Amino acid sequence: MKTLVLLFVALASPALVWCACSDYLSDLQDEPSGLSPCPCTASQARDDSDFEASNWFIGTYHPGADSCYRSVSPSSSGSGQQCCYSSTGRIITSSPGGGTADRYSPNYSFWRHRRYDVVPWNACCSGKVDSSDCATYFRYRPIDNCSGYSG
Repeated sequence: MKTLVLLFVALASPALVWCACSDYLSDLQDEPSGLSPCPCTASQARDDSDFEASNWFIGTYHPGADSCYRSVSPSSSGSGQQCCYSSTGRIITSSPGGGTADRYSPNYSFWRHRRYDVVPWNACCSGKVDSSDCATYFRYRPIDNCSGYSG
């Protein structure tokens, strides 16, 4: 029941989460795998058919980002890559604006994405992006730096 209430609250208002980041460590430890690397620029992401624009709640979850893209197809484990870019089109490789490796792509399961990626972000990072809790979140949901991208 707690999970359903948290999912409803996270959907209704991302800022309303009353659980501590530590409550989600076991969820965060289920790490993403099999991800494609991010394109290095927004124009590469726009031109790459493996990625699609995804700018919902960009100001909430990726402050400072001008645009974000997600991998179109989830990995075989259901994970997804999110890549965010500055107004100059360069990839953002640090929090809070950078995209994250998602344990569950919303294209694989919207609800699992909320449960394993979004709700933990709300508990660990919402209103405290410079905290050790937020650093813990990004340790398990890392920001890609495009070093493996070959376009």
